[in-house]
Amino acid sequence: MKTWSHFREAAGIAARRPERPVMAILVAMIILAAANAGAWGPRVQNAVVSTAFNLLSKNTAGELGRFRQDVLNGCAVSISEVERLYPQYSNDPHNAIMTEMALLSSARRGKFNAYFAYRLGLLGKMVAMYVAPMRGAQVTYRNLYYSDADKAIDTIRLTARPVQPVDGAYFDRILREISMNDELILSEYRAGTGFNGSAAQTFSQSASLSVAAVLDVWTQVLSGTVIQGSVSDAQLRDYIVEGCEYYLANRSMAEFEAALKNFAAIVPLDVDLRIRLGDLLFERRQYERAIKEYQQALAEAPDRREIGQRVSKYYLQQGQEQLKNNALEDALKSLEQAVQADALNEEAVALRVETEQKIAERDARLEAFRAAIARGSELRNLAEQEIEAKRIAEGISLLAQAEAAYAEVTDEFPMEAQQRNRGIKEIRDRMAQVKNYLFSSVSAYSGTDWKRDMRTSAGAVSQRFFEPAVRQFAADQYAELMKQLAQEFSGTVTDLSQ
Repeated sequence: MKTWSHFREAAGIAARRPERPVMAILVAMIILAAANAGAWGPRVQNAVVSTAFNLLSKNTAGELGRFRQDVLNGCAVSISEVERLYPQYSNDPHNAIMTEMALLSSARRGKFNAYFAYRLGLLGKMVAMYVAPMRGAQVTYRNLYYSDADKAIDTIRLTARPVQPVDGAYFDRILREISMNDELILSEYRAGTGFNGSAAQTFSQSASLSVAAVLDVWTQVLSGTVIQGSVSDAQLRDYIVEGCEYYLANRSMAEFEAALKNFAAIVPLDVDLRIRLGDLLFERRQYERAIKEYQQALAEAPDRREIGQRVSKYYLQQGQEQLKNNALEDALKSLEQAVQADALNEEAVALRVETEQKIAERDARLEAFRAAIARGSELRNLAEQEIEAKRIAEGISLLAQAEAAYAEVTDEFPMEAQQRNRGIKEIRDRMAQVKNYLFSSVSAYSGTDWKRDMRTSAGAVSQRFFEPAVRQFAADQYAELMKQLAQEFSGTVTDLSQ
């Protein structure tokens, strides 16, 4: 078996200076120390917690198997997350573990759910780190051991002994058992043997003891046995908020709603807790659901103006966005809700008045456009009556007026704009028919072919030619016709007079 001494000799390094190779990897060990924080490495932690959960699930007929990923999520959290929940963990891991056990025991009032599984995983991580061997060894060798163990975890089979109760002396007993070989392992690392000696031989036993500790702790939590430890309502409320955040990040809204009902069995959802939930939902962009919590809190505590301000601010922003999209009715509704939530929101009050005025002005325009369309339709009907009575000039004039009435309508309202376009098209088509009629009917007034002159004159008639111009046009054509008739019949009149 080759030892570190053999590698040093092969590298030409004097055996009498064993500290050199160790110092060469000191920087790497410091990095590992920060990552492992004096515990098993991440792969061993995962294996320990995963094995313990497999055993726990087996003991419960597999009912917990669907929460396996949630347990592993809890195990995978960083040490900084553990210390965020339990700042004292680094200095007093035993107390932090007992507190978490008591908390989960109290939270067990509801059904076993995904977040509870997540916290079991986190608790398992805390236990696995606490009951790891070599915890008290020098940091360099300790973290080198954990690094080597992480690499070797796939080579062993983890087992668990019969479940033991977690009493006041439990961790003292298991820590003594798991640290029995620490001095031997440390001495071998100092001598350069590393993980090739006692460390490898005792690794399976040490890791299995960690599995047993995690399983013992979980079983105690799930047994319903009262666990010593002070758990306040504030801690339970924090648990609920953390649980809701977990569901919003990892589960569906339907699961969130179901979990929230379950959480209500742990501690009542009071005003402050609803506000925190509303803030959390708002941060997750679940705005309408957040407002529901705020409004419930406001109903329970109407004197809490800060709640109303939150609701009012949301509806004000929503109303402003709706105004940008010209959704006036929706904006007015949002602004009314903003004022209802906080009557002292001056910006919301002013914007509501402004929106009401915009709606009134828009409605007035709509009525004016509809009246113009009705007037255009009526003028067209009158024009048809005149044309049918052979009063062509009057008919053309009325058609021109009808087109002008339709042209008053803008594109603001799609339906009215469509009616306008259809009306103008039909009028212009009718104008063209009337002109063609005039062209084809000229010869009926005279035997001569003066259609070319008539076409030139009629073609000069504007689509918007009004009544005075049409009347003048008709009078001119009438006078020209009478003049030609007089010339044609002038001989006949002379003969008759003689």
